[in-house]
Amino acid sequence: MNLRIEQLSKSFGNRVVLDGLNLTVERGEAIAIVGPSGSGKSTLLNILGSLEKPDSGKVVLGEVVVNELTKHLLEAFRSRSVGFVFQEHLLLPYLSALDNVLLPCLGHPETTPIESARSLLDRVGLTERANDFPSTLSGGERQRVALARALIHEPLMILADEPTGSLDHERAVELVDLLLSEAKMQNRIVIMVTHNLDLAHRLDRTLILTNGQLTLEGG
Repeated sequence: MNLRIEQLSKSFGNRVVLDGLNLTVERGEAIAIVGPSGSGKSTLLNILGSLEKPDSGKVVLGEVVVNELTKHLLEAFRSRSVGFVFQEHLLLPYLSALDNVLLPCLGHPETTPIESARSLLDRVGLTERANDFPSTLSGGERQRVALARALIHEPLMILADEPTGSLDHERAVELVDLLLSEAKMQNRIVIMVTHNLDLAHRLDRTLILTNGQLTLEGG
């Protein structure tokens, strides 16, 4: 199962940000998208994650044409198939690390996967911090909790929008390597937007988004 972008276009008024993009990303692959501010990187991620709709073109995950799903099916797709990690961790300060990981399961107490959440915290190296609150965690630890939260439904695809923007270099490398591990060890698709070329080069491919087009760095 792969991700395919076919002739994807998006404009805001007279400004074209995505202009007939085509891209295929295989499961197990981690790619970085770089480009100047305002080039449309976050817009592209939002479309891939079904938070925005393109003006034209298709986003296809496996056999599912994402942007043609009904609202009800779209919500189910988003919650089960996509994990989001943002620059800000967006953890709730009055919940423990474990409860923050479980947030996407809210409203389904009969199927709350507590052991899965604990396993995810272990996977990101936070076994001993499960009961700690965000205020007691470092910036890197908070982002690792956010990554564990994004993985609670074992999504096919992780979309990370500047996830290391507030971290120092060492913590940023740790987080990017965790994302890469999720692609390789768990067979996920990982797409990360970043301004940091050094971090981008840790992933399988680096694509540059400029003037509405994606090009392979060095290609």
